[in-house]
Amino acid sequence: MAGGATSGRPLPAPGTVLPLHGFVTRLDSVINRPGRVLEDILGYHRGRLARGWALLLLTEPLRPGDFEFAGYTRFSGGRIGHPGLGAARQTADARLRAMLGAQGYDRVKARIADGLEIRGPRRVAKILPAIGHDSGMAEPDQYPPGGGVPQWLLKEARRFIVAAVVPAGRCYRGGGVDGGRWMDPREAQTLQ
Repeated sequence: MAGGATSGRPLPAPGTVLPLHGFVTRLDSVINRPGRVLEDILGYHRGRLARGWALLLLTEPLRPGDFEFAGYTRFSGGRIGHPGLGAARQTADARLRAMLGAQGYDRVKARIADGLEIRGPRRVAKILPAIGHDSGMAEPDQYPPGGGVPQWLLKEARRFIVAAVVPAGRCYRGGGVDGGRWMDPREAQTLQ
């Protein structure tokens, strides 16, 4: 692995609120899964979560203009086709827009925005690896196709709260800080 892939960065403490953009998924796609499995599911190269990761949960509702469809994590970078083809690949968002037409696309986007939850097990979640992006590694190697869980691309920064910091080799089972509320009080901040 090149330079950035082996060095870690400090992760924010639980309860920290951060403005973030980029790829997101749902909490039920990442809960109860060890780092190696998450790497495969989300489309991170092997070892990216080896030094731990933070689980971030969205704290504010999303509007249709806040995100783009990115299909599933098997679409590396939200684009259809092999990652080695780079930016020449069509985005999942553009493909959906072409298939549905402008009005159909807008209707689907509004329906999805209403269904992107900020509470409960299907809420919007983001993984922040302790190992940062490696500028010395080729994109296709760094972000291979994942296992196929839903993903969206937040175009602008939105507020996330750090629900848990998961150390290397551990698994997030549930709970976490959420404005004073716990997702599951019986397993709050529980790691296995």
